[in-house]
Amino acid sequence: TAGKQPKIVSSGSLVAGGLDFDGTDDELLFTGSGLDIFKNIGYGQAFSVVKSRETGTASRRILDVTTPATVSRYLLGDSSSTSSSFRLGGRRLDANSFSQETSSSSHSNAETLITGFLNWVDANLFLYQNGALVASDSSFQTSGNTSNTSSGSSSGIGISAFNGTMKEIVIYNTNKSTSRTGIEANINAAYSIY
Repeated sequence: TAGKQPKIVSSGSLVAGGLDFDGTDDELLFTGSGLDIFKNIGYGQAFSVVKSRETGTASRRILDVTTPATVSRYLLGDSSSTSSSFRLGGRRLDANSFSQETSSSSHSNAETLITGFLNWVDANLFLYQNGALVASDSSFQTSGNTSNTSSGSSSGIGISAFNGTMKEIVIYNTNKSTSRTGIEANINAAYSIY
């Protein structure tokens, strides 16, 4: 729906910060095969360059991949418990309880490279902010691949009224742990974030 898409142009000029999500109803939903991105896999890893305008606590999401029952399998977004902070969470199996970790460092409404690794097969979670580890869990869920269930129709980027800009998001369903620092260095070289 055109009215719910984030802006890339405002008043005839390109938005300087990337896609601008208005915090009201903008979103980019997955459709078709995009709904299977985290189906029956061992890794959910994403790198994103964002600037959140959120100053309090919120449930706004950079990336959210849900099951058809709209329970988050992978969620990277603003923290619902700590002001001006990001969080990463999810579940491996459809029936599992949601588990999450919150960044130990605030984002201060500055442009940020936020990297979220849910390594389901290894039962661990890692959240990086500007290349630094800011949250981890070495007993995240139980080890193994995710459920063999496709994602739900509410899966997407910038959903739950994300309020801010997004310049880039790169999503992997393979293990990029050994390449993480190189990928982050390339992204930082392009945007000069930190």
